[in-house]
Amino acid sequence: MAQVAVCSFLFGAVFGLRFRVPVLLPLTLATGAIILLSVPVLSLTLLESLTCFAIGTLTLHGGYLFGSFTGFAISQVRATRVAVHPPTESGSCNRSRDAQMPHDPHMTNCVDDIGASNLIR
Repeated sequence: MAQVAVCSFLFGAVFGLRFRVPVLLPLTLATGAIILLSVPVLSLTLLESLTCFAIGTLTLHGGYLFGSFTGFAISQVRATRVAVHPPTESGSCNRSRDAQMPHDPHMTNCVDDIGASNLIR
């Protein structure tokens, strides 16, 4: 049963990272089909097979929640790493702020020729 729980959790986490909630129904049905196919091989009783199905389904859903929350957290971290400079006058630089900060050619406070502000990488 531990193998079923671990595999279901990992499959749920992978599917939680990539897919939306409606994928849980086919995954739950696939879990039931796998359990039904493994009953004669493992010679499980009806109660053992239902317990295995319940554990597999619950850990699949728990893994899906873990994967979807992890994907959400990763997207939030990525979103906070990109910041836009405040707008400045067209064609001019804020020299007082540039003098206080160390010079990095990839990070500039100047406005481009077309008037769009640069992004911090």
